[in-house]
Amino acid sequence: MAQVFQHFARSLIDWLFRPKSSGLMAMRTGITLVVIAFGIGWAFDFSLPVEGGRLNLSFDSGKGVPERIVYLAAIVGLVLILGGFVLECVRYAHDRRIQMKKRVLVIEGRGLRDGPGRPLVDAVPATIKGHRQPLLLDLRQKVEDGKIVAPTQILTRIIGLATQIDQLTAGVERSDVTLVYGGLTAVPFTFLTGVMVDDEDNVLVLDWDRRQENWRLLNEEDDGRRFITTGLDDVANSPEVVLAVSVSQPILQTDLEEGFPGLPIVRMTLDGGGLHSHWSDRKQGHLADQFLQTAFELDRRGVTRIHLVLAAPNSVVFRFGRSYDKRNLPAISVYQFEKGSHPPYPWAVAMPVRGISSATISDPPVSAA
Repeated sequence: MAQVFQHFARSLIDWLFRPKSSGLMAMRTGITLVVIAFGIGWAFDFSLPVEGGRLNLSFDSGKGVPERIVYLAAIVGLVLILGGFVLECVRYAHDRRIQMKKRVLVIEGRGLRDGPGRPLVDAVPATIKGHRQPLLLDLRQKVEDGKIVAPTQILTRIIGLATQIDQLTAGVERSDVTLVYGGLTAVPFTFLTGVMVDDEDNVLVLDWDRRQENWRLLNEEDDGRRFITTGLDDVANSPEVVLAVSVSQPILQTDLEEGFPGLPIVRMTLDGGGLHSHWSDRKQGHLADQFLQTAFELDRRGVTRIHLVLAAPNSVVFRFGRSYDKRNLPAISVYQFEKGSHPPYPWAVAMPVRGISSATISDPPVSAA
């Protein structure tokens, strides 16, 4: 019942604050003029018998107002109403053509949160025009007690994402397709989802606000805080490197040493990072660029594989996956963290980059197993 009321309230607010069209404004102005015209010309004469005679009451609101002005106001009002109605019909037909022509593909990943919540498709802004097509990546079936028990089976669903996108947008011009993404899935699968849709042009990303329990746009101001990178000088000529990227919470050194003994560790730590430090799209763009430049620097130093440990909100992980250069950067494996597990990073997704045709589940380095 509460969800029905919330949906009604949101719909009412959207309707009240929807963009005003010229047709509606003309109709409202016309109705106002007609009401005023009839109000000016309104009169009554009332007679009531009472003891000792009759009580006569009369009123003429148009007294002193030229009759021509009354008629002119009424005519102009009617013309505005008719013209506004025609404009609204034209606008509606135009919007319908756009709605039928454009596609809004809404990809929602579910894997860490169980419960009804608000579907992502309902949170897409009204300004995004086109037929909404939801595409649900439901990865919850292979999660038990918060742990992923069958990552390989989940992987197959994400690998087919590119094919699903092609099927749902077949026959539609690329410029008429908008992709909306939001999810709550494990870091390796979120990164892979980003890799799979990297070449899509129009992408809008939303993230789940745990405080408001709702989907939100990344529309806050950029606070100017960036990554602080350390450990690059320790890479030397090692072909494999651990890249630990911390956005939302710290990554413990003890976990890294247990999970990847003997490998050099490069850290990227967000200055002032936290659970709610990512709500700026512009800021995320700069962070993704820093991540990309660090990966290029590792490649320049002879690194052939990056073991990526990432503590970040879903939207940041997705963006990093989209930004990763498939052809020119080192091979990369993105690890899943399991608190209390030994090793703490029990498996990873080896991404389909640098000549690898398909993503696979991989184990941690042999020395860490």
